[in-house]
Amino acid sequence: MKNLEQYIFDFEGIRVVFRATPSTTEYSYQRKAAGSMTVGDFIQSRMLPLFNSGQITSNMVVVVDGYGDSPNSRTHLSTIRDRYRV
Repeated sequence: MKNLEQYIFDFEGIRVVFRATPSTTEYSYQRKAAGSMTVGDFIQSRMLPLFNSGQITSNMVVVVDGYGDSPNSRTHLSTIRDRYRV
Protein backbone atom coordinates (compact mmCIF):
# COMPACT_ATOMS: atom_id res chain seq x y z
CA MET A 1 0.00 0.00 0.00
CA LYS A 2 2.85 2.41 0.78
CA ASN A 3 4.36 1.68 -2.63
CA LEU A 4 1.05 2.59 -4.30
CA GLU A 5 0.79 5.80 -2.25
CA GLN A 6 4.35 6.73 -3.25
CA TYR A 7 3.71 5.89 -6.91
CA ILE A 8 0.62 8.12 -6.94
CA PHE A 9 2.61 10.94 -5.32
CA ASP A 10 5.38 10.61 -7.90
CA PHE A 11 2.91 10.37 -10.80
CA GLU A 12 0.16 12.82 -9.76
CA GLY A 13 2.20 15.20 -7.60
CA ILE A 14 -0.22 14.92 -4.66
CA ARG A 15 -0.06 12.87 -1.47
CA VAL A 16 -2.82 10.29 -1.01
CA VAL A 17 -3.27 8.30 2.18
CA PHE A 18 -5.37 5.13 2.14
CA ARG A 19 -7.26 4.30 5.32
CA ALA A 20 -8.23 0.93 3.88
CA THR A 21 -6.38 -1.62 1.79
CA PRO A 22 -6.93 -1.24 -1.96
CA SER A 23 -7.93 -4.36 -3.86
CA THR A 24 -5.29 -3.59 -6.49
CA THR A 25 -1.85 -2.03 -6.62
CA GLU A 26 -2.28 -1.05 -10.27
CA TYR A 27 -2.57 2.65 -11.06
CA SER A 28 -2.89 2.46 -14.81
CA TYR A 29 -3.43 6.09 -15.84
CA GLN A 30 -1.21 7.37 -18.64
CA ARG A 31 -1.56 11.08 -17.82
CA LYS A 32 -1.79 12.91 -14.56
CA ALA A 33 -5.15 14.35 -13.55
CA ALA A 34 -5.89 17.87 -14.73
CA GLY A 35 -5.08 20.66 -12.32
CA SER A 36 -8.65 21.91 -12.66
CA MET A 37 -10.00 18.63 -11.24
CA THR A 38 -11.24 18.93 -7.67
CA VAL A 39 -10.10 16.71 -4.83
CA GLY A 40 -13.61 15.23 -4.60
CA ASP A 41 -13.68 14.36 -8.30
CA PHE A 42 -10.16 12.92 -8.10
CA ILE A 43 -11.13 10.63 -5.23
CA GLN A 44 -14.35 9.55 -6.94
CA SER A 45 -12.86 8.95 -10.38
CA ARG A 46 -9.33 7.72 -9.65
CA MET A 47 -9.07 6.48 -6.07
CA LEU A 48 -12.35 4.69 -5.31
CA PRO A 49 -12.06 2.40 -8.38
CA LEU A 50 -8.93 0.93 -6.76
CA PHE A 51 -11.21 -0.75 -4.22
CA ASN A 52 -13.91 -3.39 -4.60
CA SER A 53 -17.17 -1.55 -5.19
CA GLY A 54 -19.36 -1.10 -2.16
CA GLN A 55 -16.53 -1.67 0.32
CA ILE A 56 -15.08 1.82 0.48
CA THR A 57 -16.27 5.35 1.01
CA SER A 58 -14.58 8.62 0.10
CA ASN A 59 -13.48 9.23 3.70
CA MET A 60 -11.24 6.17 3.46
CA VAL A 61 -8.98 7.97 0.97
CA VAL A 62 -7.43 11.26 2.07
CA VAL A 63 -5.52 13.79 0.00
CA VAL A 64 -2.91 15.68 2.02
CA ASP A 65 -1.46 18.98 0.86
CA GLY A 66 2.08 20.28 1.38
CA TYR A 67 1.08 21.85 4.70
CA GLY A 68 -0.06 18.48 6.07
CA ASP A 69 -3.73 19.48 5.86
CA SER A 70 -6.58 17.64 4.21
CA PRO A 71 -8.19 20.22 1.90
CA ASN A 72 -11.92 20.27 1.24
CA SER A 73 -13.34 18.39 -1.73
CA ARG A 74 -13.75 21.55 -3.85
CA THR A 75 -10.03 22.37 -3.84
CA HIS A 76 -8.37 22.08 -7.25
CA LEU A 77 -5.46 19.70 -7.70
CA SER A 78 -3.30 22.54 -9.03
CA THR A 79 -3.66 24.25 -5.64
CA ILE A 80 -2.65 21.04 -3.85
CA ARG A 81 0.38 20.59 -6.10
CA ASP A 82 1.48 24.18 -5.54
CA ARG A 83 1.41 23.70 -1.76
CA TYR A 84 4.23 21.14 -1.99
CA ARG A 85 6.52 23.78 -3.51
CA VAL A 86 6.48 26.15 -0.55
